[in-house]
Amino acid sequence: MTAALLDGNAFLAHIKDDLRTRCAALAERGVTVGLATVLVGDDQNSASYVRMKHEDCAEVGIASFREDLPASSTQADVVAAIERCNANPDIHGFIVQLPLPKGLDEEGALLAIDPDKDADGLHPVNLGRLVMGVDAPIPCTPAGIQALLAFNGVEIEGKHVVIIGRGLTIGRPLANLLALKRPNANAAVTVVHTGVPDLGSYTRQADILIAAAGAPSIVTPDMVRPGAAVVSAGITFGEGRRLIPDVDEACAEVAGWITPRLGGVGPTTRAMLLASDTSVKLNPKQRVVAQVAQTATDTASEHRLAHAGQLRWEWTPGKAQVSYSVRQVEPGFGVGLGNWLGNGRQWTPFEMQMGQEQSSLLQGLGGNLPVEIGRASCRERV
Repeated sequence: MTAALLDGNAFLAHIKDDLRTRCAALAERGVTVGLATVLVGDDQNSASYVRMKHEDCAEVGIASFREDLPASSTQADVVAAIERCNANPDIHGFIVQLPLPKGLDEEGALLAIDPDKDADGLHPVNLGRLVMGVDAPIPCTPAGIQALLAFNGVEIEGKHVVIIGRGLTIGRPLANLLALKRPNANAAVTVVHTGVPDLGSYTRQADILIAAAGAPSIVTPDMVRPGAAVVSAGITFGEGRRLIPDVDEACAEVAGWITPRLGGVGPTTRAMLLASDTSVKLNPKQRVVAQVAQTATDTASEHRLAHAGQLRWEWTPGKAQVSYSVRQVEPGFGVGLGNWLGNGRQWTPFEMQMGQEQSSLLQGLGGNLPVEIGRASCRERV
């Protein structure tokens, strides 16, 4: 058996194509999405990651900003840079590149981020929302792993996922994400780590095995269930700065799917950062206007529906009046969208009252269309 590759670069290219269209549509409405990075010190790996993120932004039409600080920076310097990003209205989301140089407080830096601008989903408020199962920015690497599996047709729902690693950026949030009762999740999740003896007794039970321990070749072929999907999310740099994944490359002879040594999880993390900033980090009024337009386009494309008229919206204090209609092309469609399309033939005007549940309307950008999008609420920030 030779495993099929879970190609992160192919996934990134797919996301970029989609985001170019979305960013162009937003630009026509006067919205330019802005993403920023805060980089402290001169770590080569961190600098490389940040450089690629800014290149990605330029490719899809996202404005990028950067705060580059020397390794001698104090905690106050770091917090000041974060506060500048918080206060800049042109920045809709940003990340603090981790790890920070020794002597700096990473927890304090994360706490200083405005949760609504937390593009990496690592603020305690957003991690708490993830645990609660409510909409919030999701840490990019876990979101990327989930999306990469789904993109390649790997079924997650009802499967046994074993994660090696319990770190803040991957292991813990990924376990919560894949256990949620949502599409491309709803799995039985087991978390193990390097302190557990006989890891193979756990990993051989996995339909999906994800290694995020940062331990070179910790997963060997005898630890893999034949036909399993195997994802290497942890990396180490060996002699000559050669990247060594957590999963031994020989596992490809046993697995059904596997990430390559290069171009696996890394590109998916970048893809999710771009997608998160584009779909979530607009101000509330812009989000709803953009989302109503984009949902019409997405649904027409994904479910073979044709437009039958113009989309219109009008804002008044405290509410939004929106209307458009669609025509059903595929017989029988409508089960997945429930009440959203009603009988599948016509969508009449509806009113969205400003409230506290704007995220339910935003789910369409991620591909999970809400059941009653016509009655979803949003909130208006002065």
